Amino acid sequence: MSQQAHSPSNGDQLFSTASSNVSNGDQSICDRATVNNLLDRKINKDSLPSLAERIEASCVLTAVGDAIGYRNGTWEFNFSGERIHKELKDEFGGKIANIDTKTWKVSDDTIFHLATLKTLTHKDLNQILTPKLSIGFKDEGFMELVDKIMVVMVQEYVACWKDMGDRSPGKKCRDSINYIKQTRKNKWDSLNYDSRGGGCGGSMRAMSIGLAFHDNLDLLIAIGIESGRLTHNHVVGFMGALQSALFASFAIKQIEPKLWGYLVLEFILPKCRYYLKSVSKRNWKSIEPDLKAFEEKFKKYLGERGILSFTDENIEAIKPQFPEKYGVIERDKYYKSYSFSGWAGSSGDDSIIVAYDALLSSGPNQYEQLVKRACLHGGDSDTTGAIALNWYGALYGFSNVYEKNYENIEKLSSLKLQARKVLEKIEMN
Repeated sequence: MSQQAHSPSNGDQLFSTASSNVSNGDQSICDRATVNNLLDRKINKDSLPSLAERIEASCVLTAVGDAIGYRNGTWEFNFSGERIHKELKDEFGGKIANIDTKTWKVSDDTIFHLATLKTLTHKDLNQILTPKLSIGFKDEGFMELVDKIMVVMVQEYVACWKDMGDRSPGKKCRDSINYIKQTRKNKWDSLNYDSRGGGCGGSMRAMSIGLAFHDNLDLLIAIGIESGRLTHNHVVGFMGALQSALFASFAIKQIEPKLWGYLVLEFILPKCRYYLKSVSKRNWKSIEPDLKAFEEKFKKYLGERGILSFTDENIEAIKPQFPEKYGVIERDKYYKSYSFSGWAGSSGDDSIIVAYDALLSSGPNQYEQLVKRACLHGGDSDTTGAIALNWYGALYGFSNVYEKNYENIEKLSSLKLQARKVLEKIEMN
């Protein structure tokens, strides 16, 4: 995007971390005029739900998307969106409003996401994660801070495993948690780079990292990546976790969703390369080619939707493009085309693509459509539902959400408590 367009009216920045001008050697990461132009295009400018509502909704609706997509295992492991939508019609009149989730368990996705929330609000980090914390990649002590956060995250992930009965946790999560538990010598950062570590276990639980660190890009990148790498040490796995958190941060900052992918490609990925190569310095030779493939896959998706690039002249006119006929069967086919092994949304990259596609194709503030597209398909529907509804909550709060879907959701009180704690940290800033 060129730099001569509208001057920003709110003085906002993409993120306020001091080291946001890190360069990858080819280009400046933060073109401030461009970023401000994008940020000036916030949604719902005149009628924003309160920050408190949006944070609570993002946490609670994660569980709703998870529980509906999971439906005690019967919908997550039903590989036909057509059959799922027939059950919706036969049992609930085809309406999401008729679903009462009182007896619908949340899956491992919510249990892990709740553990992530507990990490970010943990008492042992209160003196470290201060409201006015300003630290970046180049600052002394940055990786020591990352280490302290990740040590607490390990504790919470290990502790939450006690609550995994009948919640269908993934094998890679199980194996990685067991590896960490075996001996204290197995630190959080000792897992080897793994060609089979590209699952969605990181992306399904990372969203709240974007809430907590929405004003510190460097910490968001580091913790987003390492939270995924804790169990899924492959680019597809941990970059999916980062994107999940990033998009939640974009949502809480009210950045227009069609711009999210552009921001990732133009501003975030170069910083990720810098972090992985020059800061964490772990597995870079293995990571480099896989990161390029990850980028190309996401570029392909953005290109198909017509939102790969923007200029000052076309930013208003460009809208995400979808086929004229884009029903249940067509969506299942499209989602599956981005999958690793035919189960759409089960990898770190395609879980983000499916959730993002559902959000964009539903339209602004269209809760019912989003649930049908993100939670009710023939893929890993609890994961894509959890991710997409988290972003929806951060954008729109509980607008157009049916109370019946969330008033009896499992873990409701715990999720509300953690949401309040996150809000307290943000409001102190």
